[in-house]
Amino acid sequence: MNTVNRRDNIRRIHENALTPDPLYNRKPLEWFIGRCVKMPFQSADSHVEHMWVQIIQRLGDNLLGTLDNNPVVVDGMKRGDPVIVKRVEIEAVTLSKEEWLAELKQLWAEGDILPYPKDTNGLEEAYEEGWTPRQALRWWKKREQIEDRKAAS
Repeated sequence: MNTVNRRDNIRRIHENALTPDPLYNRKPLEWFIGRCVKMPFQSADSHVEHMWVQIIQRLGDNLLGTLDNNPVVVDGMKRGDPVIVKRVEIEAVTLSKEEWLAELKQLWAEGDILPYPKDTNGLEEAYEEGWTPRQALRWWKKREQIEDRKAAS
């Protein structure tokens, strides 16, 4: 692989990395109960592993859940262990397709990603691949910019 392609791939991975999503800061804590949320966990050697937590209940200003998968790089934890989740740590939430589409439209309506994609082919795949609504809109915007540049050439 040449250096240019390698840098481009690293850039793409970095741009699509999960980060806490401010959209979830506005949801009432009770909304998360019964859902799985993705959050980062740091290993002893500073590697970050993103794992799912099944939310059981509200715990003051936080949420209480159980780890929903087995860690690969984080030691000392296993599936089913209790986890306290701070709202600001939430990167993704399991959503039905209808909820996912509604969040996509909400982000667009709030002006987070402009303009709304002209061509929404592929929404099904983005949802099935587990992309967050924000990731999907960013991808569509970049794809349309590339297509517009090609058409102008």
